[in-house]
Amino acid sequence: MQQNIVIIPVRGGSKRLPKKNSKLLGPISLLAHSIRYAQMHPSICHKIVVSTDDETLKQIAMDEGVYVVHRPASISCDLTPTKEVLQHVLAKETDCFDNVILLQATNPFRREELLPKACLLYTSDAADDLL
Repeated sequence: MQQNIVIIPVRGGSKRLPKKNSKLLGPISLLAHSIRYAQMHPSICHKIVVSTDDETLKQIAMDEGVYVVHRPASISCDLTPTKEVLQHVLAKETDCFDNVILLQATNPFRREELLPKACLLYTSDAADDLL
C-alpha cells in the first residue's frame, strides 16, 4: 500500500489579512479546517505535517494532534515558492512516503469526496501529479 504524507504550509506573516490562518471560520481556525479534512481520510492521509514559522499556528496544529515542522525565516517570505517549503519538510522527514498531498489552509471549503476522487484519478491514470 502506498504511503502518503499531507503537508499543510502556513505562515504567520500574511500582509493583507494578518494572522489569517489562525482566524476563526465558524468555530475553528482556517488551519484546523484543513487538518480536520485530512484527518477525515485516514486511509489516504497517513501522516499530516504542518510547516509554519508561527507559534500560534504551531499550537493549533499540536492541539489538533498533527506533526509540526518549524519553517525558518529564509523560506517564510511572501515570494517563497511552495516547492521549497515542501522540500524542507521532506528533508526533515525520517519516514518514507510514496506521495505528497498539499493542502492549502486558505481553501477550507473542500467537498468530502474531493480527496478520495483525486487519489483514485491519480493512481488509476498513473499521473505524475494532479494540480
